[in-house]
Amino acid sequence: MFEITLYEMRRAIARRKVIVLTIISFIFELGIYLAIYLAPSKSLKTLIIPLSPYLWALGALLPQVILIHFLAISISSGSMAEEYEQGTVDYFISKPISRYRFITEKFLGSLILLTLIYVLMIVVAVVMSFVLFGYQKYLFLLPEVIGSVIFSTLVFLNMAFVIGEVLRRSNLSFTISGFVLIASIIITNVLFFVSQFTHNPAYENISIYLPTWGATELPFI
Repeated sequence: MFEITLYEMRRAIARRKVIVLTIISFIFELGIYLAIYLAPSKSLKTLIIPLSPYLWALGALLPQVILIHFLAISISSGSMAEEYEQGTVDYFISKPISRYRFITEKFLGSLILLTLIYVLMIVVAVVMSFVLFGYQKYLFLLPEVIGSVIFSTLVFLNMAFVIGEVLRRSNLSFTISGFVLIASIIITNVLFFVSQFTHNPAYENISIYLPTWGATELPFI
């Protein structure tokens, strides 16, 4: 049981896109903490000092803006699509397992791998916060933050997974899902600007129906 889940995790972590995006995510997170710690401006340091006990939240929520969703897309876009591209799906379908179990375990493998990567990012954020800025408060909120962020990634994790299953092309699935993510973020920002400029909240309310609203706003609600 769960052999396919472990198989999917091994395949996903070996993909170049996943490796590159994971490295970029960790470098970005480390860079943010070092930039804040080494900030040359006294006024900036004065602003940061009161926030020092809560800076673990920066590393926990910052990837939520876009990086974690691109990582979700890179993991799940090739989950089913690569099986069709490489012809390995026939091998699994010929085994005494149902198609439902095969797809379910493949999806679980993608979700578990994404969760493990994000939890590792949280660990790095907490360690960096303690080392550079001292004692951190409200760490009891970590399980809730992790749960809400992972739940919010399901939007694009599901989207890339389904597109990959339907089109059976991993690069096409990654491109379409990534385009939807970027386009939704841009449209959301434009709607917010128009709403503020016209003092009409109706424009901002439209963004609720875009896929990025649930993906990026949920952890902050």
